[in-house]
Amino acid sequence: MVHGNARDTTAASEDGVANGGDVHQSFDDSFWDTLVGRAYEYYLEGAAFEQAEEIAQKAVSPAIDRQSDSVLTSLNQTQPQMLRAHRRADAHLRRRLREHWEPALDSQYAMIAAAEECGSEYDHRHVDVAVAANDAVFEALTRLHACACRIAFEIHTLLPRGSSRAATGRA
Repeated sequence: MVHGNARDTTAASEDGVANGGDVHQSFDDSFWDTLVGRAYEYYLEGAAFEQAEEIAQKAVSPAIDRQSDSVLTSLNQTQPQMLRAHRRADAHLRRRLREHWEPALDSQYAMIAAAEECGSEYDHRHVDVAVAANDAVFEALTRLHACACRIAFEIHTLLPRGSSRAATGRA
C-alpha cells in the first residue's frame, strides 16, 4: 500500500481500511501502513531522524490494537483445522518413532523402573537406622536418587514425542 502517496497510507492507517477496502487486512500490511503513515506525518511536522524510535513506538501500538480483534477472530475460526492438522502430524511422527525406537524405549523404561524400585527398596530397608543416626549423607543420596529417577522418566516421556533436544537438556 506504499505505492500511493504517503497521505493515502496515513488515511488507511487511521481506521484500518483503505478507501472502504478489506476489513481483514493482514497484520503485516496494517502494521507497515501505520508505521509508514505515522513516520511521514512526523517527517512533515519536522521530526528529526533521532526520533525514529519514538515514532515507531507510537505507530506500533495502534496497529496492534486495530488488528488484535481480527487476529483473534481468525485464530478462533481456524483453530479446529489447525489443531487437527497438528495432531495428525504429531501422531504420524510418534508412530514413525515408535516403529523404529520402541524396543530401545521399552528397555530404557524398564531400566528406569528397576532403578527406582531398587532405590525405594534400599530406602525402606535402611531409613530407620539412617534417621536414628541423623545420617545426612543417606538423606542426600536418597533425594538425589529420587531426583535422578524423576528426570529419567521425564526424558523417557520426551523421547517418543520427538523431543530429543529437550531430553538432552534434562540429562
